[in-house]
Parts: sequence; C-alpha cells; structure tokens
Amino acid sequence: MKRRCAVLLAAAMLLSAAGCAQDSKQPEPTEPAASAVSETSAENVEATEETPQKPQSSRRFDDSRIATLYDVEFSYTDPNGNKDTYFYEVPQIDDDTEGAKNINEMIGYRFGYLVERAEDARSRNDFIDTSYIIWISTWTGPVLSLQITSVDTMYNHDVGAYHYNFETGKELSNTEMLEYLGYTDNDLTLKAVQRAVAQHFDTYYGSDDPTYASELCKMRAQSLNGLSNVFTYFAVYPYYTGGLIVTVPMYTPAGAGMMWTDIDVYPDKRQASGQILHGQDEWFTCDVTATGEVTVRALTDYVRLTAL
Repeated sequence: MKRRCAVLLAAAMLLSAAGCAQDSKQPEPTEPAASAVSETSAENVEATEETPQKPQSSRRFDDSRIATLYDVEFSYTDPNGNKDTYFYEVPQIDDDTEGAKNINEMIGYRFGYLVERAEDARSRNDFIDTSYIIWISTWTGPVLSLQITSVDTMYNHDVGAYHYNFETGKELSNTEMLEYLGYTDNDLTLKAVQRAVAQHFDTYYGSDDPTYASELCKMRAQSLNGLSNVFTYFAVYPYYTGGLIVTVPMYTPAGAGMMWTDIDVYPDKRQASGQILHGQDEWFTCDVTATGEVTVRALTDYVRLTAL
C-alpha cells in the first residue's frame, strides 16, 4: 500500500513538472514588433516632413495666403546725380489652381516686368522710370482682392485690381466681384461712380473764374464720358470700410492732361455733399440730408459756359 502511494506521488510530481516546462516554453512578447512599428512611424514622419503640403481649405483667409514675387528696395544715383530710394513689392496668390496661375501671370507680366526693367537700368547706370510698386489687400470671406499700384518718376499711376475666391479656386471679374458684394444693379452702381467722379472733379478742379469755365466743363465731360466700360477695363476694389475704390481717368488742368485717380464710391449711400454743374451754365453745391432732402446753393450764378 505504501509502495502504491509512493508511485502515485511520483507520477503526480512528473505531471506537475511537465506542466511547468510547457509554461516556460510559451512565447513571450518580443520587442522587434514594436520596433518595426516605430521604424515605420519614423519613415512616415520623414515622408511628411519632406513632402510639401498644398494649401488646404481649412487655412485662414488672410494675408498668409499671399506670396511674394518681388520685394526689392535700394538707393540709386542716376546719371544726373539725383539720388533716390526705389522699392518694389509685387505679390502672388498662394494657390495652385488655374485661376490663381492666371492672375499670377498677369501680375508678373504687368508689374514684375517693371521691376526687371528697373534692375536692368540700375545695372547699366541708366535712368529708372518706376519709383515704387505697392499693394493692398481686402478679404471678403474667402474672396481676396488685391490692388497693385505702380508710380513712375512723373507721378503717373498704373493700378490693377485682381479678385480670387479661395473656396472655388476661381478668378472673379469686376462684375462678378460686385455681384458677390451684393451690387447686382450695374446701372445703379455706374450712376454712383459717375456721381462720385463729378464730385471729385468739382471739389479739386472746379473754379468760379469765367476764364477757365469752358475748358473745365470740357474736361469734366470727358471724365464722365469715359466711364462706360468702367467695370470691364478699370480697377474696381472693395474698400475695407465699405463701398468701392474705382480707378478712373480724370481729365484735369494739370500738366499730364489725364491722371488715373482713385475715387471713393458708395452705391448704397447718398452722397453727403458735393458740387454739380447744373443746366450747363451754373455751378451749384448740393447738400443731401439723411432723409433725402436736397438743398441747392448757387456758387457762381454769373459764370456762363457757352463753349460746349
């Protein structure tokens, strides 16, 4: 009996030992798998860092989406010994659509060329004819409007306005931009432009001297008659305070005869005050109240404009 118990005890001990041996042979978690994951992640990070990212729609609509084509400033003495400082800032739209590409090409052709010509004149110690180029921007939601102005040494201005919708990737014409702003009645907007041009002319060039009345009247008429294609060929720019800035040809008594001039236009507002040529024979000042009441005061009843 004792012998049988000893045999059973020995068998139990063998079975227990065998179980321990099997447990010791179970595969343990190994580090190579984790290492492989880490190496793969590192490769992905490197690839992400090396691959340039395209602009995403989640980016903010601000000037961080405007790139630089030229940003140049230098002092230069021309062959006549006149020293001046010249600076040129020419922007580009930071997007890879056909609309952005088209605008960038137009900007480069129109304004980048002036920078290249100035740098070439400087290298040859010749006269530089462009004094500076600057730009301003206005955002209307996802729509960017750029106004770029170049000024030559005779103070003549060349102004271009460009509109681009970052959400659609489309370039906007002046008319499309006006519609986006809510100015859908082109006739009403054109009348606002004509009114603003007349008031600007009268404010800066109006005179009660009969000697110049006839000539001024012709210049005023020229300035107003040249607005028929204002939304097609001229620079129209939404002002950040509301309304528009329209660059128009203003015929003036100044030496140049015609100067491109920025005019403030508010299609939704009555003009607060201004001068108009009434009946083609008298200068008047009109005051418009908030309720629309008009008060007219004659400035020069005696001026007769007969040479029309």
